[in-house]
Amino acid sequence: MSKLADLLKQFPNLPPAEQQEILNSPGMTPPDGVEPNFDHPANRNDLAIAISVICLFLVTFSASVRAYSKLALVKRVRLEDYLGVMAFAGFVGIACAYYTQLRYGGFFVRQWNVRLRDLQVVYEYAIIFALLYHIPMVFAKTAILLEWIHIFVPDHNRSRNKFFLLARFMMWLNILMYLSVFIAMCFSCIPLKANWTPWLTGKCIDKEALYITTASFNLVMDVFILLLPQRIIWNLQMTRNKKIGVSIIFSFGILSVLCAAGRLYATQHLSYQNKGDTNYGIGPLYLWSFSEVTCTLLVFNIPGMPMAFTEGRLGSWIRKWQKSNSAKNSGTPTSWPRSDRNTNNYHNIDGYSSAQIGGMEAPISKDFRTPYHYGPDRGDEDMIYLTDYKGGVNGALRGSNGSNFAN
Repeated sequence: MSKLADLLKQFPNLPPAEQQEILNSPGMTPPDGVEPNFDHPANRNDLAIAISVICLFLVTFSASVRAYSKLALVKRVRLEDYLGVMAFAGFVGIACAYYTQLRYGGFFVRQWNVRLRDLQVVYEYAIIFALLYHIPMVFAKTAILLEWIHIFVPDHNRSRNKFFLLARFMMWLNILMYLSVFIAMCFSCIPLKANWTPWLTGKCIDKEALYITTASFNLVMDVFILLLPQRIIWNLQMTRNKKIGVSIIFSFGILSVLCAAGRLYATQHLSYQNKGDTNYGIGPLYLWSFSEVTCTLLVFNIPGMPMAFTEGRLGSWIRKWQKSNSAKNSGTPTSWPRSDRNTNNYHNIDGYSSAQIGGMEAPISKDFRTPYHYGPDRGDEDMIYLTDYKGGVNGALRGSNGSNFAN
């Protein structure tokens, strides 16, 4: 046993002056010939700050635009929208833990350059971050699956719909897994304070196995969520370019997959507490985890964003700006194409709209009328409204043989 470890075991019985000396000592014995640098250690805090600012902006902006679409334009809120709010609250929580690491431990800072008293804060907030991480993930992924059920599955056909059954299975598996891991982390050490108080004697589980299992589960779930809607999208009766456009909207999950893979790699290569340079290895884990949560929230928010830029006052302003800009560039007035709810292409049926997709009419609601434009002539015939609606995608989501391929 090292001298420091021996002193830590006796810490409660040591005089206050000696306790303070221990707390101000390096959190790890430095290599031979290396002097600890507590004031200006080498770090990559600039990278951590840049990534956090980008992530915070993307999530806040996309959530605000989605909220505007739902509250000001759709004027209808579903269960998944409330879950999205909870996910955003959890995201704010992990951002606080992220910046605590930046303050006390730094990113890519060698552990011998961190005082023991600060290292205790690092360990404590690493546990808090790990716990809070599950809040946005479980709420966001549940919200994503619920919303996709509303988009792709008719209400009257859910009992035998494969997409519905698979999505519900994934949703409950997601909830149970995150709940189980959350409870396991709450009791990772008894008492929990033993995680960051080295002189406390506690009974602890193998956190390395727990973290690797969780990271692996996240990666698998992200892959399944990414692939889930693709079969339906690629069976839509529309041009290949339009299918690509719709597929891209529902493929932002590939970023979550990449971040989940990075998080799994960082988890596997982390030197866990009392096994090596934990403070240095925890930096990549924070970066990948924060980015993964960001991408998961974007997967939820992005499909609800385009409507905000095509309808309402903002959409009207954008059309006027485009018209003015086109006129200046060409020297001739150019009208901005827009969907007219009074044309034959769109009409209201019992509070719901109807849109032509690939030459077929499918009843859809106003929840997420998402426009996708292609080519220079962006008229109504090139505008697809794929959205959440009461009766499912019905005729629009049918294969070329006339059978509902979602079944």
